[in-house]
Amino acid sequence: MMTLSEWMKIVEGTQAMNDVAKRFGLGQPDLHKAVEALTPAFMLGGLKFAPTMPNMQNPFAAVLEHKDLKDAIAHQAAMLSGLNEKLLVDIMPSVANAMADA
Repeated sequence: MMTLSEWMKIVEGTQAMNDVAKRFGLGQPDLHKAVEALTPAFMLGGLKFAPTMPNMQNPFAAVLEHKDLKDAIAHQAAMLSGLNEKLLVDIMPSVANAMADA
């Protein structure tokens, strides 16, 4: 079984995340901080929504449909990572997609 650390490396290595890093000027350390800070919320969202939405392409993206939840996740992730809250909101869809692809 793959560890969370191994899985995060796969997520961070996807083309989508490389594109996000380039677009926002993030180096690998900041990209890692962002993914690390956002992963718990996306994992919990995926676990919560996936069983009730079997046809959903990306259960990790379900948390993005709720603005208050999305904002709360970004706020918490910003506190944990030291990254800008707006940046985290902007990259959330790409992180969710990369997680689904991984």
